[in-house]
Amino acid sequence: MGVALRLGIKLRGHWALCVFHEERHMSLHFSKEKNICKCYSCGRAEDTIGLTMHVRGLGFKEACKWLANENNLIISEFDNKQRKEKPQRKTAACNREYLERLMERPRLTAEARHFLFDERRISADVARKTGISSIGRDISMNGSTDGPWFNAPALLLPYRDVDGRLLNVQARYLGKEKKQRFQFPKGSVCPMFNLPQLAELTDNDNLYISEGPTDCLAMLTSGKKAIAIPSATTLTEEDKRMLKERLPKTTTLHSYPDQDAAGESLWGDLAGMANDLGLCIVRHRLPEGCKDYGEFFATSREPSICGP
Repeated sequence: MGVALRLGIKLRGHWALCVFHEERHMSLHFSKEKNICKCYSCGRAEDTIGLTMHVRGLGFKEACKWLANENNLIISEFDNKQRKEKPQRKTAACNREYLERLMERPRLTAEARHFLFDERRISADVARKTGISSIGRDISMNGSTDGPWFNAPALLLPYRDVDGRLLNVQARYLGKEKKQRFQFPKGSVCPMFNLPQLAELTDNDNLYISEGPTDCLAMLTSGKKAIAIPSATTLTEEDKRMLKERLPKTTTLHSYPDQDAAGESLWGDLAGMANDLGLCIVRHRLPEGCKDYGEFFATSREPSICGP
């Protein structure tokens, strides 16, 4: 039950809404005696590690490390076997000079235009202002022909710092095959999306923080000032320090949490961050059946305000 609370799961006694399927009634029961949780609706049961793996989207080892950190345990203290250190696999560094060249003349393929303007109803002005580009064929992540590749067709989403300097590029796969949807260059850091927005904030302004860049683009199209965290698990301490330095103290933060366990977890992180920064944060609830803000915006019956 303590792990559930740390994961952002709201408990009522020994019961909670099941995180393994969508429901309206609390059917997930926590047993102190067995130290497991079991849903009496879908039938799934997990221990603390399994619950952490599912909610945080982690592998077994990463979930164990997360639990250890939450309980101030040093895993190495309990490893009595002497193990040889394995050589670290080398990863391709983020080649910013190459990425700058790749993004200096943004272009949108037919697939990209269809996804942005037809499917997601994103404004053409927002696409231009954020510098989105696209590719129609696989392309190197770092300029090396024997290195890793961005899958195509894909959007290319530029991640810039507050002053507009390019930090990284993320590809959003648009194809039909089963390939990784979002890709960053291997070995690179995942910053926050649309950080130049912070330089435009004024006193008593509102700032929306979304999960993922496509939700952020929808918020920008609807007239909101917005930035994005690449995914629910990538809000870092460095991000928090940067926001503390850059945000006016009168800023009000807003969030539309995704309607899943990861979204709830991120909301808990954002609420804790706002409390630490001394800022007000407002939670907005999506209509029933809408997974995220991008889906809500794309399916809204209001007239589209996007460009051609």
